[in-house]
Amino acid sequence: CDGARGRAPVVSAKGQSQFFKGDLAMNSRLPKTSISALLLSTALIIAVALPLQGQVAKSYVPALQARDGADLGLALMNPTLAEATVTLTARDYTGAIIQNDAITNPVTLTLPASGQIAVRAAEVFGSGLSGQAGWVEVSASTAAVKGLFSVFDSGLSFVDVGKFATPAGRLVFPKVSGSLATELSLVNTASQDLQTTISLYTNDGQLFSAKSLIIPAYSGFTSSVAELAPSTSNFEGYAVVDSGVSPGSGMSESLVGFETYRNRSDIAFVRAFPESARLRTGFLAHLASQGGYSTKLTLVNFSSDSQVLRITADGLQVGGSSRIPSSATVERTLPPNARLEESIEQTFGFSGEALIDGYIRFETETNTSGVIGFLDYG
Repeated sequence: CDGARGRAPVVSAKGQSQFFKGDLAMNSRLPKTSISALLLSTALIIAVALPLQGQVAKSYVPALQARDGADLGLALMNPTLAEATVTLTARDYTGAIIQNDAITNPVTLTLPASGQIAVRAAEVFGSGLSGQAGWVEVSASTAAVKGLFSVFDSGLSFVDVGKFATPAGRLVFPKVSGSLATELSLVNTASQDLQTTISLYTNDGQLFSAKSLIIPAYSGFTSSVAELAPSTSNFEGYAVVDSGVSPGSGMSESLVGFETYRNRSDIAFVRAFPESARLRTGFLAHLASQGGYSTKLTLVNFSSDSQVLRITADGLQVGGSSRIPSSATVERTLPPNARLEESIEQTFGFSGEALIDGYIRFETETNTSGVIGFLDYG
């Protein structure tokens, strides 16, 4: 089949062999790969890394449409030796199950033993899903089934990939900027209304604003930072959404969310972090600097303690050859509730024209709770 050359075959939910057409350029500069290959290879890593369990499990895709015109891809993998079923239910932000003449919803998929599926959401639910805003509940017959989702535009000029979300009682949105047109999306996956507080913190740790909000059962919203608080055109910091529900409280944690922001012509998608994502020692798998690449490091200290961090760029290579020295280390102190955002070039003093790549390791040197960290590529 000549038309299939250069594309990755995908077994769709309908059992047909299909193809995601074209190549995917991540931030227009990262190596190209097919969407399906990216989804399935990442899902395989997740499935291998996590232990197999037998209980029924629910997880969530927090967005049907991250931005206007964006598309949604889904990948599911069953690493067990037995058949598994997965039921997908798409809801709008009022909590209603999305229905029209061109949609089948909910949809139950069967994953064969050691099987996998990678499809566009519209292929699963039907063409009537296109343009809808909302979220997806994923209910699997075994917690061993793992999955992830991707968001991308029709021209494949941007793409981001994330694991299915597990609900939390408190979420941290790590990069909120008035100048980058940040939008926050939040969903209450529970069957009862939820009282929440949305707080904005500036980079230096000051509370900028706090707003109480009731989110009805199965409902959600997408809001710009300007709609959450006044005078945010110059705001730089992060947001915390707190439901007052914590592990061991006897109540179900039910919040999932994500944020998007624009960086020049690019759109970035970041899934909100649960409080459990705070780490005393953490690794960020890949940095790229120079040679037309740039990477920003963000660390959020959402705690009442000042934290001293030892940050290391390690495994460094220059132009594909080992760098001497192969690591560089700096120390940073984050005041209570503060946020650090620095370019890798600025942090470690990288220079030159050749590509420098490696990974980041951070360690909390104080006896404190740790930080949330991620890398942003531009």
